[in-house]
Amino acid sequence: MPAKKPSPKKPDPRSLAARAKAAHAARMERVAKSAWEAIDRVRALRRGIESDFLEIGTALVALKADGIPEALNLPSFEAVLETHLDISLTKAEQLITVATRVRRELAEQLGQDHAAALVELADATPDDETPDDLFNATITLPDGVRFVVRDEKPPRLRAAAAMFRQARSAKKGRGLTTSPTERRMLSAIRAQARTVKALARARFDLKATHHTDGADLVVRIPLSHITELASALSKVARATRKPSR
Repeated sequence: MPAKKPSPKKPDPRSLAARAKAAHAARMERVAKSAWEAIDRVRALRRGIESDFLEIGTALVALKADGIPEALNLPSFEAVLETHLDISLTKAEQLITVATRVRRELAEQLGQDHAAALVELADATPDDETPDDLFNATITLPDGVRFVVRDEKPPRLRAAAAMFRQARSAKKGRGLTTSPTERRMLSAIRAQARTVKALARARFDLKATHHTDGADLVVRIPLSHITELASALSKVARATRKPSR
């Protein structure tokens, strides 16, 4: 009679947990190394000349990667900025926006503040134009005035952007608007998209509706970058609760 084969041993749960813990620790060590390299890069660049703002923005994109705050024992990207770089979240987002959405040559020509104001105007206008396209355009403001974008300084660009936003807001019917939660979600989506080079041309907006499930998200991107969009939205969904009205 053939001998019975011994039953395979079940893995020890404690051993599995230990291996998982060790793997996570090793990953966090790699992420922390990457984070410190980016932090050192930003610190060095801040000691340099003004034109380094593009390199700083690129380095900050690396610091927004998943797992960075955890690897540095901090709760958020904002905490990383405050603890190690003394940069506000608003300033960091501006640097990232310019580095990822404005052609390098144009950004260097305009400087950080001017390039950021150009992006702000591009996001506010109803037309689907990149900041680079808009720079060479003549547009009509909501009050009917012709506006030659390349001839204007940052304060005027920001004033024009505010005018477009106010005009868009005025078109919404009374009692039909988006909620603060939905607007926070939109801000999170835009911030995440700014970290992805393929989504530099992406435009996101909210459309208030009468539906019980809330506002519609309006997205304009090249169809070829649908995969990058799905990944960006997935990251925001994991980090943000579903909006409620």
